[in-house]
Amino acid sequence: MGWDIVRRPHRKEPHKHSRLWETREIEHILANDLVRIRFTNKKLKRLDLENSKLKTFDLGMTPNLTNLKLRGCHDPVELLFPLQCLELKYIRLYNTKLRILELWRTPILYELRLEGCDDLVHILFKCPHLTKLYLGCCKLMTLELQATPNLKELSLDKCLNLEKLHIPVKCHLNLTFLTLIVPKLYIPTKWPKLKSFNLKDSKLTTLNLRGARNLETLDVRGCYSLEELRIHFNCLKLESIDIMGAKLMTFKLGLTPNLKRLKLTKCSHLVELQAPEDLAY
Repeated sequence: MGWDIVRRPHRKEPHKHSRLWETREIEHILANDLVRIRFTNKKLKRLDLENSKLKTFDLGMTPNLTNLKLRGCHDPVELLFPLQCLELKYIRLYNTKLRILELWRTPILYELRLEGCDDLVHILFKCPHLTKLYLGCCKLMTLELQATPNLKELSLDKCLNLEKLHIPVKCHLNLTFLTLIVPKLYIPTKWPKLKSFNLKDSKLTTLNLRGARNLETLDVRGCYSLEELRIHFNCLKLESIDIMGAKLMTFKLGLTPNLKRLKLTKCSHLVELQAPEDLAY
């Protein structure tokens, strides 16, 4: 009798029912995106969805959420968070259609991954404890990182529209891993903790890494406009250098006793390589 009362107003439109119990109807609604999901479980801590066709996720009533992961969910265009995400630590979104992401109060967010989010044009966040930020294939033109002073790992993969990247000085001192696959950006020179530097497909003509004395790996493949590359004269920890297609005429290596791999490919302009006599590669 109760089921009949629920069905009565919209017998042929189950997506308008207040309650659902038949598997066939539920699958039909989810497959055809006929419902906007609003999560109201205040005890929910982890949400992991794969291959969903939902377009809107309303997490406004999940203040204790700590981990959010959407993989293979290609249709989401709207993701609503509570004003305060005091427990949120990890956000991993892959291949969504999100255009805007706003995270107002996420004081302990540790990792943010937005990879394959091709339509993303705006991101706003205040994450004082964020240490890992991965962006891939987005349409951002500007990225401001003043509110992420403890960032240690930054990856910008094929963010081809990015023209302005502001990394505060405090981030320069903490970064240990940096990947930039973008065409045009100003690269700061002081990275005392930087261990891995990956710059691909950039249009930079000059790259100065003299401030990265703890560098271990350097990869600048596909930087066809690069004419000058400077590294610290005393890179004692440097193990691998991979350069492809650069217009370097001279490349000078200082003290690099631990260098195990030096690869120079398609550097047709190179006429002088200055390296220590005991270099083995």
